[in-house]
Amino acid sequence: IISGYLFFFFFNGNADFAIKIKKRFHTLVIPYLFWVFFGILFYYILQSIPQAEAFFTKKLIKDYSLNEFFDAAFLNLIPYQFWFIRDLIVLTLLSPLLYFITKKLNFWFLLIILPFWIVTLDNIIFTSESLLFFSFGIYLSIHNQEVVKKTISKEAVLSLLFCWILLLTVKTFFQVENFSPFWIQIWHKTAILSGIIAFWFLYDLLFKNNQGFITNCNFLFKFTFFIFAFHEPILTIIKKGMFYFFGKQEEMHIVVYFLSPIVTIFICLIAGITLKRLIPKAFKVITGNR
Repeated sequence: IISGYLFFFFFNGNADFAIKIKKRFHTLVIPYLFWVFFGILFYYILQSIPQAEAFFTKKLIKDYSLNEFFDAAFLNLIPYQFWFIRDLIVLTLLSPLLYFITKKLNFWFLLIILPFWIVTLDNIIFTSESLLFFSFGIYLSIHNQEVVKKTISKEAVLSLLFCWILLLTVKTFFQVENFSPFWIQIWHKTAILSGIIAFWFLYDLLFKNNQGFITNCNFLFKFTFFIFAFHEPILTIIKKGMFYFFGKQEEMHIVVYFLSPIVTIFICLIAGITLKRLIPKAFKVITGNR
């Protein structure tokens, strides 16, 4: 949503498309290519260590065919979080068409593509999820920029958070009781929408009038993209390592669930700060100059 919104926030006509698309080559394409192939190389090196090979249950990269290598680079990514950047690259290229459709059809376009997201009907080049939310951002930027500036009361924010948690609880109950996958999907998607709204307003409640916090954390904010890019496959390695050393008892699952991301973020910050200090130009390139 934010990506689509900002793409058209300062938009001065069709001439802007070429400028914006060219700019995103540096902020999206170059980081995407670097991190995806870094992930493949990283796994290849780990799989080449005899003691580590047993941790990999899927086909080894050294045994990949050309088609499987292409699949790992562009479809089923090893650093899977880059599905978002991949989709964003495609949607950026399609932005003139999406802009035209959204401007003409207004909110109706979102209603047309909403069912594809609800049933997760994707195509080969981008997901229905990215199309819906990127288009929603375009809609807000073209037709309703004032919506993102609205604030609500503390009580309303807490009510939204309660609804979000309730939806997640019901969805989890449905999963445990083996309800129909269709209804699980409906509750899951509804929880996503309610979570977006709840956390959008929660951010205002926590940070809008807390400039001191933002100023104090400004140094760390510079590493958010690096954490996004570097956290996988690090997170998977940390989780597997914890289960290997501490066992897979039921109580360990909840410990690993909360502890592994904390450890991963800490490792990412150390790596990012070190890289930025030692090779600042390289850090700038692989993070899209963020």
